[in-house]
Amino acid sequence: FSVNPQDLNFGTIEPGSSAQDSVTITNNGDDSITVRSEVTGDDVFRSFMTLDDTGWRTWNSNMLEASSHAADVELTIPSSHTATGAQSGRLIFWAVGNSQ
Repeated sequence: FSVNPQDLNFGTIEPGSSAQDSVTITNNGDDSITVRSEVTGDDVFRSFMTLDDTGWRTWNSNMLEASSHAADVELTIPSSHTATGAQSGRLIFWAVGNSQ
């Protein structure tokens, strides 16, 4: 499978605001797959990132062979968040085959 784009940049997000982007996940194979996500890096990404309005820890996409899914990625910073400066995180997708 492939994911595009490979880099997201949410820019500057003030507390109480959010930023959105999207990635397209494509199943290039001949079998269906289940795609899951993982987020690493600074706490702000691990705590507040969602995919398709679902927390990244529980998000998944069941994809038929030769199909694509446009996933909405959102980072919401609560107004109570006090950390400042540049923050970075990594959104990782991984897939498992769905045996017939």
